[in-house]
Amino acid sequence: MATTATMPLNANFPTFQGFSSAFIILGILLVYQVLSRPGILFRTARHAVFLAGYAFIGLSLIMEIMHENPAFYGIFQIGFMLAGAVLVSSLCRDRRAFYSGLYGYILGCVILTAIVVLTTYGKVSSVSVTGDFSSTSSLRLNAFYDSPLYDNINGMAFFASQGALLTLIFVLNSTKRLQKFILLGISVLCMVGIFVTMSRSGLTIFVLASAAVFNTYGIIRPRFIISQWCLY
Repeated sequence: MATTATMPLNANFPTFQGFSSAFIILGILLVYQVLSRPGILFRTARHAVFLAGYAFIGLSLIMEIMHENPAFYGIFQIGFMLAGAVLVSSLCRDRRAFYSGLYGYILGCVILTAIVVLTTYGKVSSVSVTGDFSSTSSLRLNAFYDSPLYDNINGMAFFASQGALLTLIFVLNSTKRLQKFILLGISVLCMVGIFVTMSRSGLTIFVLASAAVFNTYGIIRPRFIISQWCLY
């Protein structure tokens, strides 16, 4: 839980010899998993999804080697992300561990969003703009100029949208009224964080992902909506 909780705040933690705190934590967990549960780790690494990822990285390496000036930095980044996915999947080997990781990630997103809202909402709400793109961009840059957070603004919106979406899914699955209200309040806070950052990418991610979730739960029916729209 603590590991996933630090991921949204990773940019604000100190680095060690160029390595991020999350990279070091995952490295320690990898050593632990290799020493204590190597069978689970290797079985997870042989999953079909990860095998496709290995094939993609291999193909990318071959294509890059054929270039006159090859650059492998992006491929190495994808490789590290794939290794992290294998590790996290092997750690979340049961429902309890899986939900613990999700709760930790939501906690990190909520902390990040709360800091964003508390430090920038007043600046954004007290200023009026003409509505053009340049004015909005200037307002956003000025609002986050002295922010205590060091992450990219769109990155903050991305984590806020993920926090809002995950809590929304928990709301749809919850059967207790009090728990629903608490989770819904957390989801609304993260939604406010998306709008405060004024990030179009963050808002787009949240809207499209929410539409997919609502379609899965049968709350909205895209075919019905599209057919009604065509009639008008």
